[in-house]
Amino acid sequence: MKKKTILERWHCEEFVESVRPFIDAISAGHAVIRDADLAGLEVGPFAVIKELERSSLYGSHLENVNLSYANIHNLSKSILSRVNFSKATLERCLMRSCQIADSDFSSAKMRVNMDDTRYHHCRFTGTQFFGHGWLEFGGRRVKFYNCNFTNATFRRVELRAARFYDCIFDNTTFIKCELSGTKAEGERLPSAAQFTDMDIPVWAQ
Repeated sequence: MKKKTILERWHCEEFVESVRPFIDAISAGHAVIRDADLAGLEVGPFAVIKELERSSLYGSHLENVNLSYANIHNLSKSILSRVNFSKATLERCLMRSCQIADSDFSSAKMRVNMDDTRYHHCRFTGTQFFGHGWLEFGGRRVKFYNCNFTNATFRRVELRAARFYDCIFDNTTFIKCELSGTKAEGERLPSAAQFTDMDIPVWAQ
């Protein structure tokens, strides 16, 4: 389904009513949602659905949920499993202290704060991570386990004391990032050539 079609259905009363239980759960806070197609969902001040303008997914538990093309403002302290964030826009999104497993962020745009979050077996192929000056977009003490960053870009991202364990960095690029105290372990570490206009970490091959 094309992006235009996905986004337009949130203006369709029939579709909105079909996902009303999920909208109500998000509005109530600390939502528990399983097995749902919510592609194109917007939660935050920019939301199409009025009751979601002041809502968030803070403290939510999501399992097998399609959030492709979504635009989310706050996911902090959430537990996420098998969530599809492909081509999502996570702009100035808070993702602190989350537990995220088996989820797909392929081709997503992420200007996020993910301090103390844990990612397990997640896909970030073609994902664009952005900072904004040095305003703490990135993640302090964030940990990635067995994640795939093929063709991902980190630009002006702050990752202090972060950890990468057994991740894939094929054609990943780091540009003007701050990686103080960050360490990586595994057999497929990035090369020094993959870092531009920044200090090259000692773990680069």
